Amino acid sequence: MRNDRRREGFALATAIVAIIVIGLLIAVSFFGSIQEYRTGRNSLSQERALAAAEFGQAAVLSDFNTDVARAMKTGQVATRTVSVQSGTTARIDVTRLNMLTFSVVSEGRTATGTDLEARRRTGMLIRLEVPELRIQGALTTANKTTLTGNGATSGADQNPAGWACDDSGPERAGVVNANAADVIATGGCNGWSCVTGTPKLAVDPLAGDPATYDEFGGFSYDSLAAMASVVLNTTPLSGMAPVVTGGVCNRSAPLNWGDINRNAVTPGPCESYFPIIHITNPGETNISGGTGQGILLVDGSLKLNGNFEFFGPIIVKKNLITEGTGNKVTGGVMAANEGCTTNPCNRVAGNAVIQFSRCALLATMISYARPVLATRSWADMF
Repeated sequence: MRNDRRREGFALATAIVAIIVIGLLIAVSFFGSIQEYRTGRNSLSQERALAAAEFGQAAVLSDFNTDVARAMKTGQVATRTVSVQSGTTARIDVTRLNMLTFSVVSEGRTATGTDLEARRRTGMLIRLEVPELRIQGALTTANKTTLTGNGATSGADQNPAGWACDDSGPERAGVVNANAADVIATGGCNGWSCVTGTPKLAVDPLAGDPATYDEFGGFSYDSLAAMASVVLNTTPLSGMAPVVTGGVCNRSAPLNWGDINRNAVTPGPCESYFPIIHITNPGETNISGGTGQGILLVDGSLKLNGNFEFFGPIIVKKNLITEGTGNKVTGGVMAANEGCTTNPCNRVAGNAVIQFSRCALLATMISYARPVLATRSWADMF
């Protein structure tokens, strides 16, 4: 029996359905490709932003400015922006946590203001490695020392006024020597009345070791002397003071030993200048009047005649004598007493003040520090 029903249009409907299915497959494939492309593009932008952030961190390490770092207050933030390439930048925030530790947060950005913009932020901790001076008290001597007059030798940790310092630390010794019998308090200092510290006199065998006065945690006396900004061989010396030429600290002036004063509103041009001063005179150098900060190295003996104020370490190869009025050292003094045949080798008289200050020592040594990464210092923040 013949089927006379008509079946026109079946092939067309099938073709339309097939076209729709194929179109959907193409659209899904195209959408997937676009999404994969966008994912890859975004991942690339993210990696570029991460690379920029790490570039910013590396820039801080490579050109770390110790003058700027030293002048920052604890908690203060210094911000800078560096250009990487092709519109990619890194913004770096450096925060001072204490005198020797800094937080660095670097944010890398790509194609700012476009749909390709990406951000990555990384953080790290920087620690400053400074030369370690074995200054355990206000005055460290290797041989016989007499304290007289009405001055003060103090191991109480004192922060200089206006300086960017951490909190004061524990009290140190007033005087350090290898032999208790070698230190005598007499005259106006009778009964050790001019000395404060915990203890007033500390006995340390290393105070009699020449290496104590020559080796400073990766530096030596000679290597510090080789870096000296000021080299002098004249005596007497006087009139040391900051020298500013055209609004800029004149660091070539031999009597410019930095600026010990601090102006919170407008810092002086020489506040950040902490020179190494090397006095090469093998005999006795007399200083009368003047101010300075930095590291004072004396190849011979040093005699302070009055009105001299200095912040930082003073390292004397031979003997130390103070007399007159107005002498003040904030930081610490070391006298190696090389070849001393006199008794005493050192004589602290007049109203001289030798004041221990960890801040003054660290502020000076930061000039010769190098930034290193602290343990577990790096973090990918987002």
